[in-house]
Amino acid sequence: MGESFEFALPDTGAGGETRTATELAGSHDYVVAVLLRDHYCPRSRQLVQSLAAAYEELAGRSTAVVPVLPDCPERASLWQRRYDLPFGLLTDPKSVADDGNAFDTFEPFQRLLPECPGTVLFESDGDQLRFARTVQTDRASDASAVDAVLAAIDDHATDSVVGPVGTGPDAEAAGDGF
Repeated sequence: MGESFEFALPDTGAGGETRTATELAGSHDYVVAVLLRDHYCPRSRQLVQSLAAAYEELAGRSTAVVPVLPDCPERASLWQRRYDLPFGLLTDPKSVADDGNAFDTFEPFQRLLPECPGTVLFESDGDQLRFARTVQTDRASDASAVDAVLAAIDDHATDSVVGPVGTGPDAEAAGDGF
């Protein structure tokens, strides 16, 4: 299993209360962090809606969906209300986004993705989240993005029985071709 990862970020789905990695790890086997491009990105909005439509299937795999918007909680609240999401929406803006990375806490994982929106899969290990892999998706279809996330969870669950998959966020081989 990869390196452990901790965060405590505002969750607009919980009225702005702080959501932590420890809390999610304690109640799910997997966490899918969806690193969104920005508030105005139509692909980010479509992807979040597609994941919301697949919520029951993801929950059936003991997987929490955690979209992360690099913006203020007020803008994230608009998404929460407009799309009636069955999961929270975290905010993680970088105070100065001058290096091409929009996230603060999730920055090491943004660096692993070719672009945002992008998806990172974490596995729960007791009360900790551990990096498992990035999930690459077909830009042309949000349905294929959901399929890729589900396949990554299923593949990782199978691989975990055999041996560890993935490495820490600073390793070269973080992605596995998804």
